[in-house]
Amino acid sequence: MAVKPWLGVIKNSVPSNYQPSKGDSQGPDATLELEYVFGYRCHDTRNNLRYSSDGKLVYHTAGVGVVLDTKTNTQKFFRDHKSDILCLAINPAGTICVTGEASSHLCVWDIATQTLIDKVSKPMKKGIRHVVFSPDGKLIAASDMTEDHVCTIFELLTKKDKNGKMLSQIATGNGGKANVMSLGFN
Repeated sequence: MAVKPWLGVIKNSVPSNYQPSKGDSQGPDATLELEYVFGYRCHDTRNNLRYSSDGKLVYHTAGVGVVLDTKTNTQKFFRDHKSDILCLAINPAGTICVTGEASSHLCVWDIATQTLIDKVSKPMKKGIRHVVFSPDGKLIAASDMTEDHVCTIFELLTKKDKNGKMLSQIATGNGGKANVMSLGFN
C-alpha cells in the first residue's frame, strides 16, 4: 500500500476538546456541475484533436472527452472514463469517437449525444496508447502500453449482439518490444 502521510495530518489536526455536533457526519447539500473545461492534454499524446462531421472540435483532457462548438464557445462532455484519456480517434463519417485510457478501458461513444456505445478492457492490460479506425469505419485497432504492446482489432457491430455489446474482438497479438509510434490500416 502507498504511504499516505496526509492521514496522520488529518488525525492530528482535530483539537483535543472537539465534540462533534449532530450534523457533522452529514455532507453538505450541494452538487457540482461541469460547465467548461480549460486545458488540453498534449504533453504525451498525439493526434488527439479532431473535427466531427458537423464541424465541432473533439479532444480530451484528463478523463473527459470534450466536444467544443467553436461558433458558440460551448462544450459538451463525455465522462464515462475512470482515469486519464491517452488517445482518441474518430470514424471516417465523423460521428463516432473512440478513446483509450490509462487503466486499459476503451470507450466508443456518439459525438452528437456524448453517450457510450460500448466499453471494453480486455485483452489490453496496461493503458491504451493508440487507437485508430479502419478507412471504412468498421474496425478499430488499439495497442496497449505493456512491454509487448498488445494490439487488438475490434469490429464495430451495426447492432448489439446477444450480450448487448457493440464491439466484437476479432484479433489480438503482441506487437513486439519496439515502441509503437502509430497504428493504421492498409
